[in-house]
Amino acid sequence: MSGGLPGVTMVGLPDATVRESRDRVRTAIRNSGFPFPRGRVTVSLAPADVRKVGAAFDLPIALGILAAGGVLPHRDGVPMTIVGGLSLDGGIPAMQGLLPIAVAARRADPPALMFPAANLTEAGIVEDLRLFPVRSLWEATRLLVSPNPSSCPAPAVLPVNGSAFDGDDLADVRGQTIGRRALEIAAAGAHHLLLSGPPGAGKTMLARRLPGLLPSLSFNEALAVTTIYSVAGMLPPGAA
Repeated sequence: MSGGLPGVTMVGLPDATVRESRDRVRTAIRNSGFPFPRGRVTVSLAPADVRKVGAAFDLPIALGILAAGGVLPHRDGVPMTIVGGLSLDGGIPAMQGLLPIAVAARRADPPALMFPAANLTEAGIVEDLRLFPVRSLWEATRLLVSPNPSSCPAPAVLPVNGSAFDGDDLADVRGQTIGRRALEIAAAGAHHLLLSGPPGAGKTMLARRLPGLLPSLSFNEALAVTTIYSVAGMLPPGAA
């Protein structure tokens, strides 16, 4: 915070979505009942040489502005990782790609994460992590000023289903001796596999049956696959 003409400046290689957070943050702060600080606000997104992408910086930027402007007391007693977007009314919508952030937050000291409440099931997959789900900027501010905030217990996560594979079975294929042997060797040795041939030779038919040869995923393997789905935005709402 500094004197000068009112305005918000962002430094640290923000993309267009991050730069637009200036308007979202200002409107969300005012619609949540807080005064937006007067004067010049400079938001530094460190490290400066890494490009910042996405709306997940909205919530930490808003809380930082409120703290720097004196609206919230500055407290170092409860450090935590904070992530989440903001709606114009101050709400915090669900976000994609939370799971890898939760995994990284578990390695922090202390392992605590403030995140959108709609992603509670997804964040609950990560063990040994204090969870602080919030639905609005108002809830986030109350959590920060609380002298002893209580974390939310992780929801029950269903175990990885280790039952028989219910997809296409290699036993249904007749012939294709070389292709079948190639699938079996690739599955047994974790090798790469390239299927080449004219249309109708059976490449897709064989490829669809490769998962049936593979063993069930371990928890860490399932976590890695779920992380990919989370980043790609393909994880269904409330899925674990």
